[in-house]
Amino acid sequence: MFACPKGTKEHESIVATKPWAMYVHQALLLAGVNPGRTVQWDPEYKPAEGPRISVEVWYFNEQKELVKKNAKEMVRLVADGSPLKIDWVFGGSKFITDPDGRELYAANGGELICLSNFSSAMIDLPIPSTAEAGALLFEANPDQIPPLNTPVLLVLKADPKAAGSGPSQPESSGSAQTDK
Repeated sequence: MFACPKGTKEHESIVATKPWAMYVHQALLLAGVNPGRTVQWDPEYKPAEGPRISVEVWYFNEQKELVKKNAKEMVRLVADGSPLKIDWVFGGSKFITDPDGRELYAANGGELICLSNFSSAMIDLPIPSTAEAGALLFEANPDQIPPLNTPVLLVLKADPKAAGSGPSQPESSGSAQTDK
């Protein structure tokens, strides 16, 4: 994960956000950005699709200077250590029904901005990327990440050509303040 809501998958994420994924989804909708669709694995792999989303991380360094960094710099390829070059896409997650019959927004479980593909991801990479430990493609780049517990602001920017494309709601079945 790159980003997850607090209380979910901090152990495997670079950033933990205060708002739940559903509120970030709602903010994107209000900004006129409609999701595409999440990754599909069966009967065959189909990558997540949707408007491209660039993610910036803003924070103050130890000298009290504002740092604005592309989130892709905070992620590197396991194979060669180079920074992430692929843009994320707004697939939109989905609704699931819990055992008590309540509908839940699946990305609230931790899949806000993903590096491994999940059908529950709100924002995902449009390439095959497994979550299997021995086959991970990406890892955190600690040299590019601010110190632990640094307050950060995530700024999500949609490709203006893609805004308004895709369905208007997550499939059934702006910016967000965050803390690292």
